Amino acid sequence: MIGSLLLLVAGWTALTGWLDMRQLFHLKRIRADGAPAGWNVQAFERAIAIGSASAALSVAGTLVEGGLVAVLIGGGVAALDAWWSGSGLPTPVAAAMLIVSARAGRSAVRLVRRAAIVFAVDQRFGLNRITPVRFLVDAGRQALLSAFVILPLGCAVVALMEHGGPLWWFWVWALWYGLAIARAWLAPMLPPAVFERDAPLADAVLASRLAVVLAGCGLHTVALRVAYTSHRSARANAGVLGLGRISRIRLHDTLLARLDPREVEAVVAHEAGHMHHRHMMQHLAAQGMVGLAAVAALDMLGPAMGASTGERLTLFMLVLPMIGLVARPVMVSVRRRWEFQADAFAARLVGAEALAGALSKLYTLNSAVPSSDPLHAAFHATHPDPCERLCRLNP
Repeated sequence: MIGSLLLLVAGWTALTGWLDMRQLFHLKRIRADGAPAGWNVQAFERAIAIGSASAALSVAGTLVEGGLVAVLIGGGVAALDAWWSGSGLPTPVAAAMLIVSARAGRSAVRLVRRAAIVFAVDQRFGLNRITPVRFLVDAGRQALLSAFVILPLGCAVVALMEHGGPLWWFWVWALWYGLAIARAWLAPMLPPAVFERDAPLADAVLASRLAVVLAGCGLHTVALRVAYTSHRSARANAGVLGLGRISRIRLHDTLLARLDPREVEAVVAHEAGHMHHRHMMQHLAAQGMVGLAAVAALDMLGPAMGASTGERLTLFMLVLPMIGLVARPVMVSVRRRWEFQADAFAARLVGAEALAGALSKLYTLNSAVPSSDPLHAAFHATHPDPCERLCRLNP
């Protein structure tokens, strides 16, 4: 089984690296062709430079991450399991610490790659505003939050695997899925949202206009909040947090600083479109089905993956994202369709011209490339290419 897992890691590393290389070559080709009609040339050149540098760093990060996971599978997890098992901790706690230890190395690789993008790429082009100290504080805080969740959850899962009887996998899935639903529902009040300071929209006139937009969608109870992210990044975005009556639409302060009121209405209408079409609920349903398949696979394959429960669970968690890469094109395709649905909803509500204007400004502000390699996009692009999206709004 270990040999099969190592082959899986090699396949993931090769496929992911190849997709990033395809993106690099695609960006070279479109750079040679020049900026698309109506695209700002300076913004186009900057987007290509940022995209190319990020793709190159992604290739390097993939190779390092694949190598680390291979070392862990080839004997690192077994060695860590022996160490934690001999620590005198209760079995569930030792297994949970094993999971945290194995995840820490992988998280460190990803953190270094992210730091390289933020400070070597974004900094160069004026997109980064976060300091190294704040970056490390954020990373440490996120690590503590992850450990706070993983330790008790890992203990519970190991206990269920060992004492839950033949249907342990179902009880594990029920626990995990229940927490996933609670997390989605309570997202506005959870630490990651709380740490990013937000507040009600201060512009009373704009708030009144946006309230009319939401009322027209039947979303009378949805709160509008401004997320103050400009001290971290010059990029701008918007999104929906939470479910039901405590849901929020959050607008970055950088977005409000660059868009006119009609364009802000279009962005809010787009986010309202996601809520109108119940995309969050559909995402949760799909997540539940994928999770059920995953724990069923662990039930079937687990006994061949390691000597202890902790080792089996840790190895499975290491390779699960790699297995999931095969299914990503399906979910990515669905999410792109959701974006088109939300665009169509916003265009009907406030007009296609306003939404196209908002998107054009955001693409320039965020240095988005006009198009991506089709295969790379099939695995990674949860949003449609800017050119395709704008063409649908301005046929």
